Amino acid sequence: MSQITLEVLAEKIDGLANLFDEKFKTNSKEHFEITKRQDVANHRTNKLEEWKEAHTREIEKEISEVLKEADNRYASKTVELHFNKIIYAVVISVLMAGLGLLLK
Repeated sequence: MSQITLEVLAEKIDGLANLFDEKFKTNSKEHFEITKRQDVANHRTNKLEEWKEAHTREIEKEISEVLKEADNRYASKTVELHFNKIIYAVVISVLMAGLGLLLK
């Protein structure tokens, strides 16, 4: 069996260190590119979320105004109907009273 000399072992360790170093540089570059793309994507996502929130608030405000208007129209119609019923009741009461006086 052949013996491995210290020089050969040092060369192999040096080669392994170079391999790790090269792999780390490659991974570091890839990591930087991925991080850069992720930052761009996050920025776009944040912009979309801000836009969505702003428009959601606008839509909620418009819906609230429409509902308030509908509620006000309903309330005024309800008051008008009740008022009409009261007027009819008063008119009928006056007519009944007048009729009662005529029939006496």
